[in-house]
Amino acid sequence: MNITETRDIIYEKVQVPKSLIADSMPVVPSTVYKERLKRIIGKMNKKGLNKLFLYADKEHCGNFEYVCGYDPRYEEAALILEDTGKCTVILGNECIPLNRLSKVDMESYLCQLFSLPNQPMDKENDLGRTLKDIGIKIGDQIGICGWKLFPDLKSGSQYMEVPFYIIDEMQKIVGKDNVINANDIFISPWDGVRTVNEVDQIAVFEFASSLVSNQMLKCLEDLKAGISEQEACKELNGLGLPMTSHVMFCSGDRADISLTSPTTRILKIGDPVVFSMSLRGGLTCRAGYLVENRDELPEKNKDYIEKVVKPYYAMAVSWLENIGLDVTGGDLYELVERMFPKERFGWTLNPGHLTGMEEWLSSPIYPGSDIKLRSGMIIQQDIIPSSTDCYFTTNIEDGLLLADEYLRQSIRCKYPDMWERMQIRRAYMENELGIHLKQEVLPMSNSLGLLRPFMLNKNMGMKKVSNLR
Repeated sequence: MNITETRDIIYEKVQVPKSLIADSMPVVPSTVYKERLKRIIGKMNKKGLNKLFLYADKEHCGNFEYVCGYDPRYEEAALILEDTGKCTVILGNECIPLNRLSKVDMESYLCQLFSLPNQPMDKENDLGRTLKDIGIKIGDQIGICGWKLFPDLKSGSQYMEVPFYIIDEMQKIVGKDNVINANDIFISPWDGVRTVNEVDQIAVFEFASSLVSNQMLKCLEDLKAGISEQEACKELNGLGLPMTSHVMFCSGDRADISLTSPTTRILKIGDPVVFSMSLRGGLTCRAGYLVENRDELPEKNKDYIEKVVKPYYAMAVSWLENIGLDVTGGDLYELVERMFPKERFGWTLNPGHLTGMEEWLSSPIYPGSDIKLRSGMIIQQDIIPSSTDCYFTTNIEDGLLLADEYLRQSIRCKYPDMWERMQIRRAYMENELGIHLKQEVLPMSNSLGLLRPFMLNKNMGMKKVSNLR
């Protein structure tokens, strides 16, 4: 492991990275969706399943969209995939027209139980009958795919995060023992089909991640005292693209909560501040103090950089320089725990996770994990120390792609502009921040590695000065 020591980290003048983005958002072609069906059916066969039932709603639609290319709005929806390759979708009143956008051949059924409260239910409101009409029958082995994994529970395959009324109708037809949780087919960090992205999907996510980081950089540049939280995040708009979480902006006494939406509270010198934005493909988050220098901090906080930021950044740089193909999640976890102990700094979640259609897809990074990181994974650097009475947190959350030679060549050939953006980002990190990434590590975000702990000083940031590799 390549370890960066705290003594190698300095607070110095740092240039702002370039705001790079594609001229237009790429599109995943229909051929990719057809190949996905083949991979999913292969997984079904190994599990002895002849049908998958993919549940979706506004918050949990990743599996659904992965298969058909669109997502439901307002309502619940379901997609039934058979081992023959046949696809059928069940939609509510308002989403029925969406099926014309499907990237695969798919018959649609109306079930008004999926519709919103008090909407018309005079045409089709019997879910059991709808399931039978589609072809659900005695003898079927059904895999339910929602959005969770229950890997540590002995009966995990019988835990269902899908609404009870759906499971109940399904079990009435095929029997309780013939309905299992099969979401690992999609999101298991071991081999879930959605944990590794195709080059076209990477291009879509890179567009979103670029946009997010650009808007966050604008927010950083415009941040000042005397304006409201809402005014401060006026640049955090995603051009109408679906968000994986709401815009967050917290300051003052609320800052340690970090998950709440911006208010009309006026920002003041000395405030702790945290804010983030995310689209499908990437989230960027930053945290620090609304000051220009340490003299504007209370006396108890004046050593914030020495006590919190430098050890954090040394760990974050080490994480970035060691992550790569065939590195295990357990190795990364151990690295973070050794350099930035949980007991001392209070981080609670996995120090890194997979991202994509959801901000948190799943994570191969946990104690003892022997899962090897693979080409096509998009990984979020997400390590957040807890705030204390003395010190606020710090954060440089952004995403990166792992790509073997074949995938790198595919990017170079099919998306040369994206390849160039990724190389510009790598060069910025190396030349400006002193961070040396492995060749297979490609930044998805323009702001990866940039940490500005004193947010009013627009010219200063953290960097690594040691040339030791």
